[in-house]
Amino acid sequence: MTPLSPESAELKARLREAAELLARSGRDDAWSHRTVTEFSELLQNAIRALDAGPLPPNLWSELRLAFAPTSDWDDLVGDVEIGNAVSGLLERPEEDCCE
Repeated sequence: MTPLSPESAELKARLREAAELLARSGRDDAWSHRTVTEFSELLQNAIRALDAGPLPPNLWSELRLAFAPTSDWDDLVGDVEIGNAVSGLLERPEEDCCE
């Protein structure tokens, strides 16, 4: 298995932090397009994908939308530091991070 790039490793670490915060939030309501369960599944799928290599384009797109300012992450958890970090890591062009 090829080692993760520094950016991918940081993204994976931030997604793990996000998953832990989401689990600790205890929320089950959602003002967003995703439920807490759906968001948790998205995070876990992305972490597993990063374990195997670059993010598939569909996951990259879903994460980018989920962590955009005032989107699902802000509605469900709202941790600005993690949200901005993940959003920033996903700003690079899709071809730089995906298969």
